[in-house]
Amino acid sequence: MILKAQNVSSSIENKTIIQDIDLHVNPSEFVGLIGPNGSGKSTLLKSVYRILKPDAGLITLDHQEVYRLSAKKTARKMAVVSQESPVVFDFTVKEMVLMGRFPQKHFLESDTAEDMEMMERALSQVGMLEFRDRSFMSLSGGEKQRVMIARALAQQTKILVLDEPTNHLDVHHQIQLMDLVKTLNVTVLAALHDLNLAAYYCDRLYVIDSGKIVASGKPEDILTEDLLRDVFHVSTDIFIHPLTEKVHITYLSDRVLPEKQKRPISK
Repeated sequence: MILKAQNVSSSIENKTIIQDIDLHVNPSEFVGLIGPNGSGKSTLLKSVYRILKPDAGLITLDHQEVYRLSAKKTARKMAVVSQESPVVFDFTVKEMVLMGRFPQKHFLESDTAEDMEMMERALSQVGMLEFRDRSFMSLSGGEKQRVMIARALAQQTKILVLDEPTNHLDVHHQIQLMDLVKTLNVTVLAALHDLNLAAYYCDRLYVIDSGKIVASGKPEDILTEDLLRDVFHVSTDIFIHPLTEKVHITYLSDRVLPEKQKRPISK
């Protein structure tokens, strides 16, 4: 499954949020979208999964324009875990996950044994099987996030769009989730705020700042001290970790830097 965005621009209340965005995600590739708060990551993802129609540009799944597909056809191709999980009615955890099976079913078709098996497998994958009869509303923020990820897994699509999927998760469950996603052999586009997780798990990264892509490439090629200073306004020490052989970032307070190493941080 190939995802492409070409010259995509979106505005909210006459304010341009993203402008002339170009990106692509190849089959089975894990691509990360990083940038500071308010840079346009979520707006771009909402444009991809049809919540916010772009003012200009084209978004395609396997060369089909997403806004020409029906909602059900799109849901058969793409599963989404967003930052917000608004639930008006109080469903059980298993009911929430079974909702992920709807795109694969006929109208008013009952849940099958296969659906129940998929639900239990997905909950097991995120460590929430024992919660299947619990009220979704009674869960913590991190537990709710894991249920929403299970629902996306139950959807059985070839592409996952994840908007800050590790939000609300403790370190153990962050790693568990990212390990799981990495082994699914699906196409992934994920907005991530933890740069070390992005560097470790992503095949490629796009850096977005003030609504524009300012860098793209492999983590080891683009995650530099200069880029993080210019985009994220932080001082860092960046090296290849001897165990993981991946880029690792240490954040530094200017208080610990010798005066001669301090450089102005652009605003």
